[in-house]
Amino acid sequence: MKPFTLGLAAGCINSGFGLVPINHLYHRVLSARMRESGQAELRVRLANIAEINPAHSLVAVRELLERQKLDGLVFNVRSEFLWAISTLVWSTRAEQGEGTKPQLNRLKYRQGGWEIHGTPRPIGKLRRLNWSLGRLVGAEARGWRCLSDTLTAVAQLCREHDTRLALTGPIVGSWFLPNFIQQTETRLSELSSSMKLRFIPLSKALPTDMPEAWSPDGFHLLAPGHRIVADQIQPLVESWLKE
Repeated sequence: MKPFTLGLAAGCINSGFGLVPINHLYHRVLSARMRESGQAELRVRLANIAEINPAHSLVAVRELLERQKLDGLVFNVRSEFLWAISTLVWSTRAEQGEGTKPQLNRLKYRQGGWEIHGTPRPIGKLRRLNWSLGRLVGAEARGWRCLSDTLTAVAQLCREHDTRLALTGPIVGSWFLPNFIQQTETRLSELSSSMKLRFIPLSKALPTDMPEAWSPDGFHLLAPGHRIVADQIQPLVESWLKE
């Protein structure tokens, strides 16, 4: 079988957040399918993006590309990041203890790069107002410039290492506003198209009214959800194998 080394840059979906047996993780499911069908010996290499700070995403991708020769990389645009860049007020973990405190969006552009200070957490109430205020004061527009710059830098890293790149996401649970999900996925599709990148949308394949796919917290996927993610990525890998 033809070997194919696939990089996956994503957040807790790469590990399952302790909710999914290891062989039911989406990349394990995908590897097993490709091997059993005789299409490829898929070698998966992970870049685990633990924080939403753009700088950390770039470091994780750069380290993976320098450590491994990849045939392709799938970069997952995280829903937490999309919400953080689009809203005015964050709820963040207090520096000591487990409480949270509100603060203004702290996404800044400094010295040629984007920085996020603080760890955003969802604000359960007034979500629609929070998103509307983010648009009104320009936080959302600034945030999407940050996303565009970040993805441009990821694409440049992949070109330097002769690695195919595709984007996927967002994985959005029941907490997120339906209009936010729809508009965000449309904008991601348009941005991907402008960058001439393949984009794999996931929100329609993982509707929030599919309880068997989601953990009770409404954020993380269970094994059925991981199988669906594998379903969505598999055609991309198959097309890369034919190139």
